[in-house]
Amino acid sequence: MKLLFSKKYERPFVWNEQGDFCTDSGVIKKDVLLNAKAGELLKTNKDVEFKIINGTFSDKYFRLKRLAQVINPKDAGHIISVVGNDYKRVIDCGVGSAGLTVFLAKLNPKAKIFAVDVREDHIEHSKKNVESFDLKNVKFIKADIYEGIPENKIDLLILDVPEPFKVVPHMKKSLSHGAYIVSYSPCTNQVLEFVNAFLGDDDFIMIKTVELQERYWDVGGRVIRPSTVGSQHTGFLTFVRYL
Repeated sequence: MKLLFSKKYERPFVWNEQGDFCTDSGVIKKDVLLNAKAGELLKTNKDVEFKIINGTFSDKYFRLKRLAQVINPKDAGHIISVVGNDYKRVIDCGVGSAGLTVFLAKLNPKAKIFAVDVREDHIEHSKKNVESFDLKNVKFIKADIYEGIPENKIDLLILDVPEPFKVVPHMKKSLSHGAYIVSYSPCTNQVLEFVNAFLGDDDFIMIKTVELQERYWDVGGRVIRPSTVGSQHTGFLTFVRYL
């Protein structure tokens, strides 16, 4: 994947190697782009310059096609900062558009990621996203997680579902000792019900519940101030560990 930048635009364009590059600023032919090297300047047939750089996983990840809302990258990064990247068997439940599934599978290609959802349309959409990253360590399962966890010896359980507390009674049958449980919820009442579901059970320890916010700044020239646009509340992360 290659990215094309021009001073005329405030964002990069992605070229996916499937045809000519076409914009309102003109066309660059496919064979020219195939032979172009990073850092090279190319001109369209309208004489507009674009600079070429090599795309990365992050560039592709931020353009992931969404059917359902994904776990925000800032939250995905914090999950890894807590649970690490040495997980072996993971269930990502409420897979939606497979944003976190792709992140986890790419970060640890030796792990087995089970992507679970109750909706067939979400699974089919997620499969296409996973295939676009050429990931081989993801298995999709259509199941209702409230009725039981469909795999055993799980060392990382991700819950992005409306009622995560309904999964708690099934955990001991399927989790490895030392496993992490991460619940992602947008509302405080969901968090409270989930945490209360563990009360009195000494086999689980609560690690923390956090809300992460990003504060953007406008910087340039003589201006430096907080931006009026930015990523505010996305959801709460609750971390639990099975002892």
